[in-house]
Amino acid sequence: MTDDSVEAELPDSMGSHQLQGLSGLQMEHSIAQMWKVAVGGRASESDGPTRVLTKEDFELHGWDLRPLSKPMSIPVPDRVWTSSELVRIGCGYMASMMEEKWHALVDGNCLRLHRSWTGYCIYEATFEECEGGAMIAVAFVEGDPERYSRYDDLTESQMLGFLIDNWLLDQPGEWPDLLTATSDDDRRPRTRTPAHDEVWQLAKVEVTFGDIATERADAVVCPTSPALSGSGGASRAIHLAAGPRLKDHLKGVGDCEPGQAIVTPGFDMAAPWIIHTVGPRWRGGAHNEAHVLASCYRESLARADEVGAQVVATPAVATGQFGYPLRAAAGTAVGVLGFTPTHVETTRIVCFSAPSLKAHRAALSTSSIERVRPRTIECGIFVEKLNGTD
Repeated sequence: MTDDSVEAELPDSMGSHQLQGLSGLQMEHSIAQMWKVAVGGRASESDGPTRVLTKEDFELHGWDLRPLSKPMSIPVPDRVWTSSELVRIGCGYMASMMEEKWHALVDGNCLRLHRSWTGYCIYEATFEECEGGAMIAVAFVEGDPERYSRYDDLTESQMLGFLIDNWLLDQPGEWPDLLTATSDDDRRPRTRTPAHDEVWQLAKVEVTFGDIATERADAVVCPTSPALSGSGGASRAIHLAAGPRLKDHLKGVGDCEPGQAIVTPGFDMAAPWIIHTVGPRWRGGAHNEAHVLASCYRESLARADEVGAQVVATPAVATGQFGYPLRAAAGTAVGVLGFTPTHVETTRIVCFSAPSLKAHRAALSTSSIERVRPRTIECGIFVEKLNGTD
């Protein structure tokens, strides 16, 4: 079964060739942009911000933000930000998951950019008023090589300006001059850490239209409930295909927590392995649903590695009875499956409906996406009168 109208509307799928020739930070940014799809898709058309993010907001969501441990002064970006831009900067930004790379928190007139993976502050910038808005008076970068392998001062200054414009203001921004080269040899060598010796693989992600229960792969992913009951759509189909021995086998397994995954034999299925994972029930997006869904895919890949699976087929986890929005779920699926370190050679997202196919192919083709608009603030020079000048 095909849907030619859906196919005609879809752009060419994004492949690893689009990341070739990029510097390390450029590749990181391209990858991180995909996660903006997972947090809510394109920018809201709302009139503007309403609330500032505080440290308590980050703590409430389990993020531990740590200060600079070894501040090193860098040149300030040669840029004046307008009053309306300052409002949006002052809102800050909270990554919905670690893969989004950056948190931003404003305290008074000080902006701090933190790594979402570790919570470490990497950049700190203090603003002061000037004609036309405000500019950065003083800026610092993390100088501890155990926390951050820094570039030269000019590159770090340009990177700070780029992150503010691109991450917080949704503006394209310009890459630092020293980051446009296609080889790291054109830049000052960075301090080497054990993380640089890790081997990361960009797994091939395919999006197809079909029935997960009939897929031929080394392992298939089965979305299920904590009791592993197999009562949902894709889960029921997989249980029927695997036969009664699967149900008997699961009686001795026990429950599975949301975001986790377990592996069982495939029994009567064409696939020798079934990876059972419990997705999140959608409750509006403010209850860690994105974290749980990302964990489902990461844990599924981990189980696949344990059994040596080279080809893994998965349905769109949590988008059926659990009600996860298709566009957001597709961004998470493509991002995690495409950029999680794994020995799996091919991960195939099998879509059972035309809307699901369209959403996942769109996510696969997206290398840059706008994010949801920030909300406003009431602090320092970032205060904005909504009827004021630009």
